Amino acid sequence: MGITDDKLSEKFEVTTIPEVVVEVETLTDEDSDIEKARSTYRGLIDDGEGAIKDILHIAANTESPRAYEVAGQLIKTVSEVAKDLVAARKNQQKSTKTDIDKQTNIFVGSTKELLNLLKNPPQDVEVPEADV
Repeated sequence: MGITDDKLSEKFEVTTIPEVVVEVETLTDEDSDIEKARSTYRGLIDDGEGAIKDILHIAANTESPRAYEVAGQLIKTVSEVAKDLVAARKNQQKSTKTDIDKQTNIFVGSTKELLNLLKNPPQDVEVPEADV
């Protein structure tokens, strides 16, 4: 079912203009989980940075070896969380790139050529059904 316009149809030799259906991509549970994990990592890193500043202040004022040991462990933990955040982002990009590679099709040519190909596809090319 399409929208018709007599003047345009005559000018461009088109009988109907197909309606365009736009699909909105929603977040899957996996995408939602990844975003939640990334948000959690960011929060842990922010909190950890504040704790590092505080423990280094305490260590400097008390000159306690134990306070410096705790500061070192905290710095190591925060750096590991930062690495986990980067790894999660790389995994998400890798997953997205794989999905895009599977779905990307490009036609280079005029609209008329495309319509001709859709109406009369070459015998060796498989044309999927359109959901219009």
